[in-house]
Parts: sequence; structure tokens; C-alpha cells
Amino acid sequence: MAEQTRSGPLPSWEVEELPEPPAFTWRNATTIIGPGAILLSVSLGSGEWLLGPAVVAKHGVYLLWLTTVSCLLQLFLNVECIRYTLATGEPIWSGILKLRPGPGYWAWFWTAMVLLQVGWAGWAGTAAGALAALFLGAPPAAGDSGTVAWLGILIVLVSTALLVAGRRVERVVEMANRVMVIATLVVLSLAALFIVTSGTWMETLGGFVGWGPGGFAL
Repeated sequence: MAEQTRSGPLPSWEVEELPEPPAFTWRNATTIIGPGAILLSVSLGSGEWLLGPAVVAKHGVYLLWLTTVSCLLQLFLNVECIRYTLATGEPIWSGILKLRPGPGYWAWFWTAMVLLQVGWAGWAGTAAGALAALFLGAPPAAGDSGTVAWLGILIVLVSTALLVAGRRVERVVEMANRVMVIATLVVLSLAALFIVTSGTWMETLGGFVGWGPGGFAL
């Protein structure tokens, strides 16, 4: 009989042995990479393409240590969420609902958080900023707010149309994101290798660890 562990107001966890992991094959790897490509593509927004480069261009590469800290914190968070799912067979959100003060509180809390982050067209706005910069040739200024707003509305409408088009659109989005992620990595790699000077490389790498004028590791 499986051992049980008390987990709060919802049903308790059962403690059992984890199943054997699937064998590594290219098919299994691509199955995982598919959803990962979608997550990676939607995670790249105006913060990476506009705000981050603009801050570095204005204040120097020595603020890049903030990127290192952010990536490490997100790495630890993601790994623990994955470990929880592997150990329990349920998503991390189910685990959060088991915490006090209870699922009623957490359901409303996370619904509001997701609405503010995603449902409030925030990602559409950042995507509109990146798209506007592509056409304008520079980050949008205050006078370009109307253009950014209309592009954001267009992105919301197109995204909604894709979502209601049917289940097959998921496969189309996955393939499109794979192409975009690969193309982005190739273009950035070529630019870094053939355009960026060796001095800039060393200065930038130092910035990721806070080394240099304006950094903390002097």
C-alpha cells in the first residue's frame, strides 16, 4: 500500500517509487523540444530585443550581471517545478493549490496574476513594440504610441483567430516557432562571430559577472 503524506486541504500525496525515465532517442528529444520551442519563442520579447540592448547601449555592458542573476533564479525555479511534477505526476499549480490558506485563495490569486501578465494583452504590447522597431529602424518613441497600439490590437486579433481555428493550429504554431528559434539563433551566432570584435566580446563577458567600470567585481 502506498504511503501517504499530508499536503493540506486537498487530497494527500502518495509516496511511491518513480518510474524509469524513457530512453534517450532523437524522437523523444524532438518531442520535448517542440513545446520548448514555443515557450522559448514567446519568451523573447521587447525586453530582449529593445529594452535590454537600449539599457546596455546607454549605461554600458556592466549591468549585464543582472541578466546572470535573473537567469540563475529562473533556472532554479524551473528545475524545482519540473522536479515536483516528476515526483508527484501533477503540475506545480496543483501543488500550490494544496498550500494554505486553501485552493479558493490560490485559484483567484493566480487567475489575477495570469490576467495581468498575459490576458491583459501585455505580451501583445511588447511584441507590437518589437514589430514597430523593425519598421521604424529604432525603438518606438512617445510619438509612435499610436502605431504600437494598433499593431498590438492586430496581434491580439490574429492570435485569437489562430487559437479558434482548431486543434491543428497547435502543430502549425509549433513548426513556425521551431523555424523562428533556429533562424534567430543562426543569425545572432553569425553576427556575434563576424561583426562583434574580440574586445567587445571580452568586455561583454566581463559585464555578465559584473567585472569592469560600473560593475561590482572590481
